[in-house]
Amino acid sequence: MPGTYYGDVGGVFLDRPVELSKEMQTKRATVNRHWMGVRENHLYLCAKRAILNHEAPGVIVFAMGETRAEMLREANRRGILSRMVIDQELAEALRVGSTPSCLLNEPSAPLNPPSTAIFPGIFSCSSNRQVPQ
Repeated sequence: MPGTYYGDVGGVFLDRPVELSKEMQTKRATVNRHWMGVRENHLYLCAKRAILNHEAPGVIVFAMGETRAEMLREANRRGILSRMVIDQELAEALRVGSTPSCLLNEPSAPLNPPSTAIFPGIFSCSSNRQVPQ
């Protein structure tokens, strides 16, 4: 199924909005049906609780390399991140494209001195999605 998803967060595939053949739809449904781990809604609720209750850790993603930028943008758009720890290369790739709301001017714990133009480190995320009751 390569090319049909952005990547995954904790085993939850972030599907791309692409047309799939019947065979690919069946394969995707089989994988999703047999998945025993967390689901996207679990990540969303966990991240939201952390954003609302600043003491909870939430969903923390560790990622390296510019190839992860598109996946992190999508995860942030879906509201399933509360923090991310990234390297310099990924921080720069995220700043070049449309900056997700979790890329602040400064991370909460920078790995490089504040004079660095691009800050790798730990970033707090926020989302405009509403928390389901």
